[in-house]
Amino acid sequence: MQHCQQAIYVTDNHCADCGEKLNEKPQLLSVEDIHPGVLDKLKKISPDAQMLTGIIKSMFYYKRQYKNANDNMLYGFWWLEVEDKNGVMHQFNIDAEKEILADLKKGDTITVFQPTQLFLTHKIATKEAKRKVLNNDFYPIVTAHFASSQRRSWDSAVNDKYQGSTGLWFIISLVMMIGLLCFTELEFLHATLLTLPVLIGILFMEIRRNKKEKLKKYTFYNYAKEVAEQILSTSKHQLGYDRLSRAHTNADIMCSGCQKRISSEALHCYECGEKQPHNTSDSPEKTAHLSSNNEHVAHVTKPSSIAELETELMREFSSEYNNTYTHKNILGRNESGKIFHQTMLGKVIDKSQDAKSSQSERTVTRTYTTETYRGGVHVDTNETVHTDTYRNRHTSLSGELTLSTASGKIYTLNASEDIIGSVDLGDWIFYAYSNLETTHYNERYREYCHNITKQLNYQSSSVTEFSMSKGVGLTILLGIIAAACTAYFEPRDYFRAMKEFLPANTLWQLEQYPFILDNIHFFPIALFCLFILLVAPIATIYAMINSSRLGRSVSKLKKMISKFQREYESVAQRINKLN
Repeated sequence: MQHCQQAIYVTDNHCADCGEKLNEKPQLLSVEDIHPGVLDKLKKISPDAQMLTGIIKSMFYYKRQYKNANDNMLYGFWWLEVEDKNGVMHQFNIDAEKEILADLKKGDTITVFQPTQLFLTHKIATKEAKRKVLNNDFYPIVTAHFASSQRRSWDSAVNDKYQGSTGLWFIISLVMMIGLLCFTELEFLHATLLTLPVLIGILFMEIRRNKKEKLKKYTFYNYAKEVAEQILSTSKHQLGYDRLSRAHTNADIMCSGCQKRISSEALHCYECGEKQPHNTSDSPEKTAHLSSNNEHVAHVTKPSSIAELETELMREFSSEYNNTYTHKNILGRNESGKIFHQTMLGKVIDKSQDAKSSQSERTVTRTYTTETYRGGVHVDTNETVHTDTYRNRHTSLSGELTLSTASGKIYTLNASEDIIGSVDLGDWIFYAYSNLETTHYNERYREYCHNITKQLNYQSSSVTEFSMSKGVGLTILLGIIAAACTAYFEPRDYFRAMKEFLPANTLWQLEQYPFILDNIHFFPIALFCLFILLVAPIATIYAMINSSRLGRSVSKLKKMISKFQREYESVAQRINKLN
């Protein structure tokens, strides 16, 4: 659909060429609009069947847990917020572990299908997820409508398997037989003969019912497959979501009237209809025009692009520097290297993610032996074997975020699960980190991370927490040797060694102190304690020096973090305006 020479989008209110208000615009459709009655057959046997087509507005990754004495099972899910064609927001859960949905992102068009009502029953694993996830609604069939293809995820909860209950007839007959034997004077044969016709009748009724239910389940599954195939055959173009809104470009500008984001090539704002002064019919060589009475000259300047405004904002909160660093050790060589510090305010322009799960199973067999004695004589031995199976299931999400930054370069962030699971395309993130590199260490610390768009603060650490274990192992080894010597050697062993290595005069002087000679075997421990008393103060001084150096190195980065926190409200407002 076009007006003048411009393509019209669903979100346009005015023509970008002439500024005229649009009376007709492209319409968004659902699968049910394109295929009327697509759910009719299914709803006859499953009245709760429903589907929803819309655009993803937000994604949040979280886990649910099933736990008992033998099992500890974790499952990953996406909590989605999807806006339908009428602007109504829907919230629900889908499986996050399906590989086919690994590329699902904010802004994608999806159709979710629920052949019958399904709810998640496992408990939500974390407090943060409990605050975020508002219901247990689960959609097992998800179709993503991409520009050139469709992809579908199908959960195993929707299947054609039917579990029969033909064993019910036997249980009922057995109960009747026991009742006749206990509460009447009938013999076993008579009770059996009375029960047998009922047993046979129930058996045939149950077989017939199972056959009917199996056919119903098979029909339900086939109808669900038919609907799912109709969804899969529906393209993004048919639904109209390829014309939902104009793609953002680096050349976009702010409308001079309503201050909304528009294309720099638009003659009029497609939001408010305001004519853009930088796009006039005059030749591009003219940079000014005279008024009719030549009293003044009005200069027409092209406004800054959105990309320029974004870069300006990013530059205010971006910095990078490095310092040399030497970590002092008392029982080892000093460790020298560099600490690289960086803060950045960036916008997420791409996201890749991968959900993985693993399950382990462990079988433990225990044998319990019971021996029976009568009159002190062993008469019986009984063994009982118990076999328990323990299951553990883990799930995780990993991935990378691609950020546009103040330098104009693309920055790739290997994001942890908490970040990758909550960040969407277009989100603004303030990220600060320190990277310490020495001969033997390469440590990275997330000093600060905040999602401005979603107002989420992530867990952080600091390079000031860096410590080294050099000397600790040696100290422990010396302590073990001292304790072993004290326990193994006796005073006479030391006397022999002293006679071998010490002068006679020194030995005579030691003999004047019998207390020392009687406790000479504690000498290794005493020597070790003296070593600790000498080393501990020096180690404390070195630790204070190291901490001070690390603090000075990170101080500039901390100042930038403080600046961001002080100006947070202003930054958020500027970002909202740019979006």
